[in-house]
Amino acid sequence: GASSKLSSQRPVNVARCAIKWLAGPEELRAARWPTLSKLLASAASVDADCVLSFAEHLGLLVGGGQVAQEGQMVRLVEELLTAKVPKPMAREALKWLSSRAPVDAVRLWPALLTANSANDCVELEDVQALLSLCESGGHRLPVISMVVARGLSDTVVDCLIESSLPHARLLALQALQDRLFKQRDE
Repeated sequence: GASSKLSSQRPVNVARCAIKWLAGPEELRAARWPTLSKLLASAASVDADCVLSFAEHLGLLVGGGQVAQEGQMVRLVEELLTAKVPKPMAREALKWLSSRAPVDAVRLWPALLTANSANDCVELEDVQALLSLCESGGHRLPVISMVVARGLSDTVVDCLIESSLPHARLLALQALQDRLFKQRDE
């Protein structure tokens, strides 16, 4: 019950305290960034309930300051995605990165379009956000695997069809074609 949830959060809370302590001296933060971003990603990945949002986790790293370099921002989001943090946090991190390093956000976005569990699917809001980012910034749609495309819902495929991006429409066509061949084989 509540005590097991509390005891399972204890190591995460210790990790968060360590992150905050290590990130404290601003002049040392850049040198410690690789370690800090990995530790933060590890702590966030075991936080299935998303007790802290991405912004709150980021606050542990930078306190009231700013993330100094674009490379640090990108590395942090890469670490979070590699650690397979819960989708809400991955989504928040990619949206945050998209306003600071849109090219890297587009490159990393396919990680959000994969299933983390059997009940997980590609969500319309994630595809819409990616298409919007690509369309508004003139970015090319990143490669999305056919395995992912096969599992897209009709609503997501319709969204791709309606996009002004040729690669989005091509992906929708490939997904529909794959469905047609699959139906024919059955």
